[in-house]
Amino acid sequence: MSTINPTSSNAFANAAGSSSQASAASQASANDQALSAALNGKQALTQGDFLKLLVTQVQNQDPTKPMDSTQFVSQLAQFSSLAGITSLNTTMTGVSNSMQTSQLLQGTALVGQDVLAPGSVADLTSTTPLMGAVTLPASSNGVTVKIADTSGNVVQSINLGSQQAGNVSFSWDGMQANGKTAPVGTYQISASYLQNNQPVNATTLVAARVNSVALGSSGLSLELQNIGTMNLSQVSMIL
Repeated sequence: MSTINPTSSNAFANAAGSSSQASAASQASANDQALSAALNGKQALTQGDFLKLLVTQVQNQDPTKPMDSTQFVSQLAQFSSLAGITSLNTTMTGVSNSMQTSQLLQGTALVGQDVLAPGSVADLTSTTPLMGAVTLPASSNGVTVKIADTSGNVVQSINLGSQQAGNVSFSWDGMQANGKTAPVGTYQISASYLQNNQPVNATTLVAARVNSVALGSSGLSLELQNIGTMNLSQVSMIL
């Protein structure tokens, strides 16, 4: 009967332990080298870097302690998820850029056009009347629009009578209350309506010329004559 020398058995165990430690150290060193090579001065890993690290980890795994299959599948799933998210981000960025370009191109068609937008200053020209609207939050039995010159002198009052809630249009041909024609120029607009027989100030909309358009973080904005910059969403109507 053969016998096992305890000394030889211990030596074998020590050798196996040393081999395992050496393998683990080799794996750690290989992983560190792969990570260092993948980063190479970069702040974040790409898909290719992630895959390279995963392959290096498999190639340098400890034979006595192979990688857990569950862990390996989990890492593959992470890689697949990363690839999908990156692809989705790229696609959405392309769609967003295309939409912004399309919106800007559509906006350029508004340059030189008149729009109806919130404001209190409008121009009277020799060819077109001064146009606008009054925004009523509720029905009223008395709506009045006042036109004043740049000095604040009221030159005409327009009685719109009873009106339903919503935007009520008005226009002024330049005829003053004294029967004379007002000179071409810029005029101030104000409006009021009766609520429980008490006058209440109303929001006015005026016709304004679009001088330019721009695309910013909040969307398409318009540069309107006499009003200034305004988001397209604030425009009530394109005339």
